[in-house]
Amino acid sequence: MKNILIICYLLISTLLMANEVTVSYPKNKTNYHLYKDLEEGRYLGSYVDLLEGINKDKAYDFRYKLDTKVSDEELQIRKMGNFSTKYYYLETPYTQKVFIVGMNNINIDDLKNNKKLRLGCLGLGVDVVKNIQNSYEFSKTESVTFFRNEVNAYYALQNNKVDALLVLNFKQDNNFEGQILAVANIKEYIGVRKDRDDLFQKLKSELNLLSKNNQEILEINIKNRANYFKYIYDDLSNYEEIRKKYKTIKVLVPSKDFIPYYKKKLFKEIGIVPYLMENIEKFLDIPVEYVYSEEEEWDIDAVDFSRNNETMSREYFRTKIAAINHIYDSKITDYKQLDHLRIIKLQDMNLSTVLKKINYQELIEVKTLDEAFQLLKEDKGDLILGPYFLLSHYLYSNNYAEEFKISQSKFDLVAEMTFKDAELRDILNDILLSYSADEIEFISNKALLMDRPINIWLIITDILIVLFIIFMFKFIKTYIVKNKLKEFINLFVRIEEINKLRDNRSLFHAKNVSLISRLIAQELGFRKSKTLKIEKLGLVHDIGLVFIPKEIILKKKTGVLSGKEEDIFKEHTRMGDLLLKGIGIDRRKRKAVKYHHENLDGSGYLGLKGNDIPIESRILRVADIYDRIVSWNNNSHEAALEFLNKYKNIYFDPEIVEAIFKIKDEVKDIYQVEKQTVDIDVLLKEFEEILAK
Repeated sequence: MKNILIICYLLISTLLMANEVTVSYPKNKTNYHLYKDLEEGRYLGSYVDLLEGINKDKAYDFRYKLDTKVSDEELQIRKMGNFSTKYYYLETPYTQKVFIVGMNNINIDDLKNNKKLRLGCLGLGVDVVKNIQNSYEFSKTESVTFFRNEVNAYYALQNNKVDALLVLNFKQDNNFEGQILAVANIKEYIGVRKDRDDLFQKLKSELNLLSKNNQEILEINIKNRANYFKYIYDDLSNYEEIRKKYKTIKVLVPSKDFIPYYKKKLFKEIGIVPYLMENIEKFLDIPVEYVYSEEEEWDIDAVDFSRNNETMSREYFRTKIAAINHIYDSKITDYKQLDHLRIIKLQDMNLSTVLKKINYQELIEVKTLDEAFQLLKEDKGDLILGPYFLLSHYLYSNNYAEEFKISQSKFDLVAEMTFKDAELRDILNDILLSYSADEIEFISNKALLMDRPINIWLIITDILIVLFIIFMFKFIKTYIVKNKLKEFINLFVRIEEINKLRDNRSLFHAKNVSLISRLIAQELGFRKSKTLKIEKLGLVHDIGLVFIPKEIILKKKTGVLSGKEEDIFKEHTRMGDLLLKGIGIDRRKRKAVKYHHENLDGSGYLGLKGNDIPIESRILRVADIYDRIVSWNNNSHEAALEFLNKYKNIYFDPEIVEAIFKIKDEVKDIYQVEKQTVDIDVLLKEFEEILAK
């Protein structure tokens, strides 16, 4: 009996100790961010991944609940405009779609130009409506009518009671005569009830980290989007029919060079279209193949700017129309300025919705942008017309900015897909709507960053770097251990010298971190000997990078590493420690290098937190991030200080942050020195000093 009582007591205690948290989510907008798998009886989605990410220690027992209205749970996920004073709110990386719906005889510009615009709203709050009004320049709206049900809302639109509808959850009906004119993205928020401060602080820290890693957000989205659509379409007959019909889905793209939509780069496709199709491939389990000519068989025309085809998809990307003309010509601000001019455009690009507004003198169609710019150079055309993303990228990447300029119009150009198979279109339309504007914009920017011309000299330097690194491993094994220190240091510096053929910032970064660390140590009142040691540690804090592939290091500077690449990059702190250990450096100095990427809250590379992080490492952390913001990200000193202040007590030691604020003018002076060269011999001597026993 006694044992039974003990067991009961333990069970009750366990239940009482469980930190149960209920998460509410609007039932009427279930999507891949949160849904219930009825077969497995559990909730899945992006928010589950997010919340489990902060629950590694199993401190919370999250229970999910789909609600039709705002509830009073510990956590609630809501769109902008449904805020309550009972909650703290945090912005998430996820969005809701708000559809701007109108009749077939109007477009988005007609609404903008309507001085007495009548808006109808379904499923939206006042704050959301105001946000959309400002975004789409509907500020002169005459009236806003809020509808409680779809029937009344769609009746009002079709009978000219309103000019447009703003709809949270729009589903196209065959009997509905209207169309989607635009799609707005409204941020979602997590509300944390004010009596759960512990949960609020954890979520705040996690979301701060997540907001800095777009790649991680993408990977979460890709996984959950594929799983969600597989789940909801698994029992649909047309889904199975499509999978039986296609062994391969052939995608027609205008050319091999159509950034940011598509580019064939060596053996890899980059851009918005490959990203979309890669996701679709995972969902359908059907491989994708790209073709470049309409003479070949194709299933999807992946970049089509027309809006006239009945098998047209919903939009997946929206950009502005731009005009490029000579630097000495007047800036294009209005379509009337294009009248009676010779307009150059790509023949693969449908600009009919724009061109019908222009009374042009001549329309010149070319196959490539090279041809377009050549005609403009030879004065055989007055301007080039096309998508802003494409033209601006080409203008600056080919150094044409001194000769030509670009003007951006207010007219939107919408990218859509044409399907030969209506069933394939119907399935993929829902998927296309699941992408937020932020997600697609990140992919387009990533494509622009990756679109670098291939330089044979850079390939040669890569080979040289690899050869040097291979040699270095053998060198460490045979000589470094025997304290042949100078030879090792020479090797390290010479590798960096080769790297400078492509990127000369590495050695400057080491020098800047060294000098900033010295100033911080002085301000904190450290002894002269300890200050000197910290200064020298700044020079070698990234020494482990010699083991990391240069490609990954360069990508890190653009912020587009994959999860696997990020893990490889993080190893440079451990490798630096092992390298220094191999040549007999004392443990204290090695620890400073090993832990220079740790955060106060434990979210760093190796999970050390608070005062467990050596003071030298905490100083290096602040100096390192300061220089990266100023030198690598081309930001101001004020931006660096603002970032440090924002995350003190979270990532950075507040005492060290306060110290750098006190010496900010001295820190600025470091960057005023002319830094055209780095004296290798001087650096070599400094390396030897820190590495000497």
